[in-house]
Amino acid sequence: MSSAEHRAELFATVLMALSSILTAWATFQSAKWSGLQAKAYDDAEAARVSAARLSGRADQLATLDANLFLAWSRAVESEEGAQEVARRGYRPAPASLAQFLSARFRPEFRVAFEAWLSTNPFTNPDAPRSPFEMPEYRRKDEEEAARQTRMGEERVAAARSFNLRSDRYVATAVVFSMVLFFAGVGPKLEGRLARGLMLGLSVLFLVGGASILATFPVALD
Repeated sequence: MSSAEHRAELFATVLMALSSILTAWATFQSAKWSGLQAKAYDDAEAARVSAARLSGRADQLATLDANLFLAWSRAVESEEGAQEVARRGYRPAPASLAQFLSARFRPEFRVAFEAWLSTNPFTNPDAPRSPFEMPEYRRKDEEEAARQTRMGEERVAAARSFNLRSDRYVATAVVFSMVLFFAGVGPKLEGRLARGLMLGLSVLFLVGGASILATFPVALD
């Protein structure tokens, strides 16, 4: 083996060693991003399940609020009379059914109910028709369900981003495989020009792949 062939062989060995190291790093990062992608999808599914559960609970509690309020309205009308309430306003009698029912309103609904009573709904024609139209009526479970839904959508978007990053690392591993091919074939070719061309392509792919790889985000967790 001539000294030129020996140098070409040594240079090719260095290129292949560097390419192997970078390939291992790209493969490692691709696996890390794939793991983050899977976790993000799991988080998104958990958020969706939680949102569905909270939304169902919110609907059940809203139905409970509506039924209790309807029963209260009927009790007020039967015990005090609509005309009398309209004349003097709502003044629940102690130990009355209306008082009994209103004492069992949920805390969230009670806030809206008391705010609604403060508008004098029995005597004020401009008052909201029910506590459900008051801004104070808030369903925390429904709000949490909406938050969980948004979080699920964000985690899905993150998973897609992680998948794209994983794919890009795989693409750079393919580039480095070209380095291994050209560097492995180059020294075995006859003629300095052919060897130089193969090794030059190896350097080109190695530098190009490493430059692209340096721009990618790194996952270490």
